[in-house]
Amino acid sequence: MILLFSSASNANAQWKESFNYRGDWSSWQSAYGEIAHYVDDSGIILKTPGGQTYFSFQITNYIPPTKEQIKEHLKSGQWYEYIGTVEYSVNDAYPTAEALARASRFVIPNPRIDQTPSVLRRTSCRIKIEPYKKLPSNYNVYFDNIGVAISIQGMTFTGQKKHTNKGRVVANIAQSILLFPIGIGSWWWNPVREYDKR
Repeated sequence: MILLFSSASNANAQWKESFNYRGDWSSWQSAYGEIAHYVDDSGIILKTPGGQTYFSFQITNYIPPTKEQIKEHLKSGQWYEYIGTVEYSVNDAYPTAEALARASRFVIPNPRIDQTPSVLRRTSCRIKIEPYKKLPSNYNVYFDNIGVAISIQGMTFTGQKKHTNKGRVVANIAQSILLFPIGIGSWWWNPVREYDKR
């Protein structure tokens, strides 16, 4: 199965994370590394610099909220709630999700220095998303008696779709017709998609 996701736009991507252990949230910690975002806003993937996934979650059968639902949730402050799946790494030092939450850290595999191998576990989860105007930025993921919060506020992802520049579409069509075949290249030189800055 091919996963469709977009990577963060810069190599030093920064997000924030927090862990809930027995009902108590840790303070927000800034995190750096590789992060990917499903283009339909259904989840996040955290990876090592070498490309190994160490934490990810995705909403099952995600359907984006309507404009009316977005307005409703913004007004009430009620978070969206979904079910999905989560994957997380454990090792001998941190063998359970509770051990990760208690230490307020993820197991990030590095076969070059790891004394014991890490294992990727998969389970069901409950995912809550803070109300938003355009794009989700705060996710709370609950599984195996813990919670993990991920904030991607302020981040920009390559390929993040939002709106089409109608004027650019007209210009590209005109260039394609008037300057054929060279004008066809205007679709790549002047893309019609504009990306929102988070």
